[in-house]
Amino acid sequence: MLCLAMRSNPPIPWSFDVDTYGVCQSVHVMLFGEHMVIDEKRWMPKKRLQRYHERDLWTKFFETLLKIEEGSKMAIGSRPASLRRLRRTLEEHLSTKQDSVKAALTHQSTFLWPKRPY
Repeated sequence: MLCLAMRSNPPIPWSFDVDTYGVCQSVHVMLFGEHMVIDEKRWMPKKRLQRYHERDLWTKFFETLLKIEEGSKMAIGSRPASLRRLRRTLEEHLSTKQDSVKAALTHQSTFLWPKRPY
């Protein structure tokens, strides 16, 4: 798997970009059920987020982890401060949805681990 910094011509210095790119790929598969294809003009996934996807939250997520800062030519998401801000944003969002997330996980667990008759 090549992150965006590796694919750019000329290559841009990268550090944690492979890891953050992998996280973005995983989230994209969970949201859309398919692998992410990048629009390299915008440095964002080509597939557009739907209204029910919490568009603001996931746009910020992908922008933080995928975009390249023009001045330094480094991925914004490879900076610890950016990752901390993103983590706080995700934690705040999940804390407001705690009951619905808990109910969805409980519902999902019934499909993942069905009770076996003994």
